[in-house]
Amino acid sequence: MTTRDKLEALVANLWWSWNPEALQLFERLNPEAFRVSHHNPLAALRAATRLC
Repeated sequence: MTTRDKLEALVANLWWSWNPEALQLFERLNPEAFRVSHHNPLAALRAATRLC
């Protein structure tokens, strides 16, 4: 399972919606996309071009 696969599984699970650390992960992944999408982890992930 790749890192992207794991992040996509996390986005599909509503756990992130109430977990501040999960939201911070997606914010760090792509801060600008996260902000522009009104803090939407799925949009931030889709906009990511490179994963750490």
